[in-house]
Amino acid sequence: MCIRDSGGSVFLVFRGPRLIEHWLARIETRSDEHGSVLYGFLLSFGSVLMAMAGVSLFNVALISTGILGDTGRSLAIGINTAILMFAVARWLGGRLFPQRGSIPSPLILDERQKARARTASTSVGLLTGLLVILGILNLTVNFGTAKLGVLALPVMILLGLSMCRVGGLFHAGGQSVEGSETQFADRVERLLGRAVQLVAIVGSIAAVIGFQNLAGGLLVPTAISLGFLAFLASLHFALRAGYGLLRGLDSTGAKQALAPVLATFVLALGSVPFLALIWGARGSDLGEAWTRFTEGIPLGESSISPGDLLTFAVVFAVGYGLTRLVQGTLRTSVLPRTSLDKGGRNAIVSGLGYLGVTIAAVAGITAAGIDLSSFAIIIGALG
Repeated sequence: MCIRDSGGSVFLVFRGPRLIEHWLARIETRSDEHGSVLYGFLLSFGSVLMAMAGVSLFNVALISTGILGDTGRSLAIGINTAILMFAVARWLGGRLFPQRGSIPSPLILDERQKARARTASTSVGLLTGLLVILGILNLTVNFGTAKLGVLALPVMILLGLSMCRVGGLFHAGGQSVEGSETQFADRVERLLGRAVQLVAIVGSIAAVIGFQNLAGGLLVPTAISLGFLAFLASLHFALRAGYGLLRGLDSTGAKQALAPVLATFVLALGSVPFLALIWGARGSDLGEAWTRFTEGIPLGESSISPGDLLTFAVVFAVGYGLTRLVQGTLRTSVLPRTSLDKGGRNAIVSGLGYLGVTIAAVAGITAAGIDLSSFAIIIGALG
C-alpha cells in the first residue's frame, strides 16, 4: 500500500503536468480565443490539483509506515509543502509569462524575457518552500538563532536575487504606448516591479547583516503576495473569457466588459484577510476588525452594516432589472406602434430608465433602513 501510494504521488507530481501540457496543446488548436483561455486555465489548474493529490498520497504513505519520529514528520510535511509551492509557482509562471501566444498576459515581454521570468518565478516558489522547510524543522529541532541564520542565509540571498529579477521583468513588461487606455495599468505594473526589487534588496541585505527575522518577514510574505496577485490576474482573464463565451462577445467586447472587472475586484477584496495573515496579522485582530465591521459604519444618527448593503444591492438589482425589462418591452413592442418619431421614442425610453433607476435606488435605501436625512446632510455639504 505504501509503495503504491508513493508511486502514485510521484506520478501525479512529476508526470501529471506533462499530460496537462499535452491536453492543453490539443484544446488550443480546437477552441476559439475565449474557449482556449477559459478551458486552458481550468485544465492547467489541474496540474496544481495533481500536485496536491500527490502530496497527500505521499503523506499517507509516510505516516502509514509508523517509522517517522517528530523530526521525520516535520521534514515530510516541509518537503510536501515545498513541492506544492514549487508546483503552484511553476503553474503561475506559465500563466503570467505564457510560452504560447494564445494565453493572455498583462505584461509585454518578448519570448526570451518570458523564459527568464518563468525560471525566476519557479525559483521563487522553490526557495520559498525551502525556507518553509527550515521553519517547520526549527519548530521541532530548535536549531537556535545562529545555526538557523547560517542555514537560511544562502536561501534568502538566492530568493532575493530571484525576486529582484522578477521585479525587473515586471518593470520591463509594464511598457505601454503613449496615450493608450492601458497606460495606468502599465504604470502600476512598473511601480510594482520597482517595489518588489526594493523589498528583495532590503531583505537580502538584512539577511547578510544578521537580521534574519526582518529578512524572512519581508521576502516570504512578498513572494506569497506576488503569487496571489499572479493568480488573480490569471483568474481575471479566465473570467473575462467565460463572460465573453456566455454573452457571445468578441475579444474587444469582452475586454471592455465591466462584469469580469467587478468580479475580480470582489475576489481581491475578499482576499484581504488572507493577505493580512500572511503579513503577520493575528486571528484575534481580524476577528476584532470583523466585529467592528458587522456592527456598522456610523452615518449620522444611524449606521450601515453589511446586511444593509446586501439588502440595498438586492433590491436595487431587482428594480434595475425590471426597469430594463420595461424599457425593452416599450422599445420593441409598444412604442413602434405609436405615431412618435424615433427621437421621441428614445426620449421616453431614456426618461423611463432614469426614473426606474432612481426609484430602485430609493427603494433599496428604504428597504435597507438607511436614514435618508444623513445623505441629505452629506449632499448639502458637498453642494
